[in-house]
Amino acid sequence: MEVSVRLKIKSLYNGLSTKEQNIADYILENPISVAHNSISYLSDELNVADSTLFQFAKKLGYSGFKEFKMAILIEENNFSTTSIHEKIEIDDNELTMAQKVFDSNIKTLTNTKKILGLDDLKKSG
Repeated sequence: MEVSVRLKIKSLYNGLSTKEQNIADYILENPISVAHNSISYLSDELNVADSTLFQFAKKLGYSGFKEFKMAILIEENNFSTTSIHEKIEIDDNELTMAQKVFDSNIKTLTNTKKILGLDDLKKSG
């Protein structure tokens, strides 16, 4: 299971420079715009160099900006990454709703565990 772009960004956020945090904020707030625009357009929009965006994508583990954009596009169009609230149905009973919430939390913890490293823990302490 691939870790979501959003989770990767959020897990690295505190260790990012101010410029990188601005890029992260923009991506988190405008994922569709990022997925559908060129690196040049986005670098102009964010007032950074193309290479800064390229390096940001590499920092998240992507081979380049195109792969990064593709991951965002796939994630935004993948219904399995939608909010747990969208999976709860009006006719679900309390037990079913609780199970869905637990399953969502387990998935989030599993994804976080996949990207957690010793250096991250040392930085947070």
